[in-house]
Amino acid sequence: MYEKMVIACCVPQCKSGKKVPSHKFPKDPIRCQKWVKSLNLHHLENLCANELQKYQVCHKHFREEDYSCSSLRNRFLTNTAIPLLNINNNDDSADVVDILSNVQQQPLQLLEKNESEQQNTVSQSMPIDVSDIQKQIHQQSEQISKQQHLLETFNVQHKILQKEVFKMQQKIYEKDIEEKNKLQQSHCQEKESVIQNCANRLTRLEEEMRIIITPKRNKVLQRRPILRNVTRTANLTPTAKILYNSNVRLKRTNTRLKRLIQRRKKCQEKETSMHKKVNSTGAVQQQFINMLQRNSTVRPQGRRYTV
Repeated sequence: MYEKMVIACCVPQCKSGKKVPSHKFPKDPIRCQKWVKSLNLHHLENLCANELQKYQVCHKHFREEDYSCSSLRNRFLTNTAIPLLNINNNDDSADVVDILSNVQQQPLQLLEKNESEQQNTVSQSMPIDVSDIQKQIHQQSEQISKQQHLLETFNVQHKILQKEVFKMQQKIYEKDIEEKNKLQQSHCQEKESVIQNCANRLTRLEEEMRIIITPKRNKVLQRRPILRNVTRTANLTPTAKILYNSNVRLKRTNTRLKRLIQRRKKCQEKETSMHKKVNSTGAVQQQFINMLQRNSTVRPQGRRYTV
């Protein structure tokens, strides 16, 4: 799933626009349902994986850890990537985000109130002694120090809340992985049960076929000797002798065919080596070799003179 610049993001209230890198929904139906749950797309829950291929999610909803490549042009998502950023949730995570925003806004509101109060006091005040002015300055410095302390506490709380949000996201991700593993185990158990049932049916059918094929005899069958214990052909039954002799013949033919195959391979290797040598020579040398090969089969013609 690499980035494309085609369709707008399907997440509601996302102002990314159309010409923004985006990703299609995965083909795996389990991962599709995870994406839909994490993005709170309730209107897409009843759609299947093939229908969700029409929709896309922009890169603003993914973390950099979800990408396997750091290049800007071609970035690919990992198999475990889930969109978790810039989502308008109504769950506990949304409440945490609202708390963070309120924590950031509270110190700013306090500062604005203090500034307005200071301006009002300056506008209403009349000419006062230097000692009163020093007292006011001292009080203002104390207020500023208190406000700084409040800001530090708020920053610490903000960091703690961010850590809690990250832990909650990790827990949600781990729960999804556990659910996926449970589903896989259940599928494997179902497959194993089906295979066992098929094997039991096959054994039953084989037993029924044996019962049908074996003829019913009233006479008691004579016990035949076990072939493993027999060491001489004279002790074999006539049918066993025929089978033994046919087995020996087949082994001999097998060894003879193996020898023929080995000889054929050697001849082919020689021919290939000759072709390589011929191809390595020049055109004139090749013509000369072809002429010698042609003349080797022709008998010498002409009269034989004797002195």
